[in-house]
Amino acid sequence: MDEVLYNGDGAPALPKSFTTHLGGLWWDKDTGQQEFNLRGTSRIESGHSYIAVLVKDEDTSEYEPAAYGGVLPFDGGTVGLGEVEGSARGALSAAKTVGDMDQTLKGRTATEVKELLKGADLYPAAAADPELPAGQRYEEVIRAEEAGKQ
Repeated sequence: MDEVLYNGDGAPALPKSFTTHLGGLWWDKDTGQQEFNLRGTSRIESGHSYIAVLVKDEDTSEYEPAAYGGVLPFDGGTVGLGEVEGSARGALSAAKTVGDMDQTLKGRTATEVKELLKGADLYPAAAADPELPAGQRYEEVIRAEEAGKQ
């Protein structure tokens, strides 16, 4: 990990490094080995740079990248440039990938991302119960969105 761009107030310090499991391969008896990864996401390959949202697994207390668009390509210090779906993007793409974070941050530098995160408002449903584990806070946000309260 090169740099922490943002860590919430009162959150534990992030580790200097971590080990995680990533999308991998599964076996199909008819066609052989197939790649398993969400469409529109990065595979995290050596030689590329990424910005990632890390979450702490409540069961193992280990850190891991957030799913569904929580890892963005960051080659050359620009969000949106680099590896996506195993191919290198040399120019910003208009294609929407998983989640909205990539669209909000596309083309920005680490400094710009840091400033956006510092100025971001917390979801009221998440801020209401900061002591809840992350998964439960997320569920509260979803409930509030479904009820039209966010």
